[in-house]
Amino acid sequence: MVELSDLEPKAQVRGRAQPQTQEINKEELLLQQMAESVPDEVVESDLFESDIAKEMGYEKVDERHKLSSYRVRPGRVVMFKVDKETGRVYRRIVPSKNMMMNHRNGWLMTCPECHTDCSPNPNECPTRVAKGEFKLNTTCPVCHKIFYDSGPLPTAKNDQTDPGSVDFNDFEDSATGRLKSLRDDHIRGVHPTVGRRMGLFAAIANEK
Repeated sequence: MVELSDLEPKAQVRGRAQPQTQEINKEELLLQQMAESVPDEVVESDLFESDIAKEMGYEKVDERHKLSSYRVRPGRVVMFKVDKETGRVYRRIVPSKNMMMNHRNGWLMTCPECHTDCSPNPNECPTRVAKGEFKLNTTCPVCHKIFYDSGPLPTAKNDQTDPGSVDFNDFEDSATGRLKSLRDDHIRGVHPTVGRRMGLFAAIANEK
């Protein structure tokens, strides 16, 4: 077995607790080397979309208003995980330095459907393209974030025996209903001014 301390030896610092070493196998050693080989990324950010701007009450509603800043961050990779209950494949873009931690938590380096590191976009998976099985999706009209249908929720058997129980049967678990809920919740939380224009807060008030 190879220890992480053998890969990155650190000098002893008096008065400080030394980190515990963990044994890793050959696969994890290769994963560690892969993480170290991923180049850093230069990221452009819009200061008008920062938390400070939001605290000052500024909300960006026009793409023409922009103040750019740049920072360097660790390179990112796509990792995959299969939901044991539903069988759905989840995709997550993670910093390369977190690859080992995610791997130990059950995340995979390759897509279990096409066995490649295909794409964070599930509709670009070669297996899905070949089968013509595409996930429905929608886009935020403000920031253009894409939301993919996560599929139906697992259903549990209803063992209600209370004679006073009432079932309204108004829960919509369709693909379009799930997508609209994801988009509307995002707009209400991130773009409240646009949400008010779209009447999304009024819809909540009417539900009460």
